[in-house]
Amino acid sequence: TSMVKVHYEGKTIEGKVFDSSYKRGEHAEFRCNRGVKGWTEALVHMPAGSVWEVYIPQDLAYGNRQQGDDIKPFSALIFKIELIEVNPKKK
Repeated sequence: TSMVKVHYEGKTIEGKVFDSSYKRGEHAEFRCNRGVKGWTEALVHMPAGSVWEVYIPQDLAYGNRQQGDDIKPFSALIFKIELIEVNPKKK
């Protein structure tokens, strides 16, 4: 449930970029446990300051759902994730 600050780039397995905080020129902030399961699986193992390339199988991505025009059902995804900062959940 920690808040994370990241830069990222998401690509289809064919290499098409569908989202990029780098291209927007600003990082993203969100709760670690929100979004696709594959992100959560990776983020809980990443130390702040690390940059990982993560291959997310379809069952940890969007499964049988289509997301926009670029992510078809049952698609594996590739993300470059740069974990800038982790802020624990405030009580």
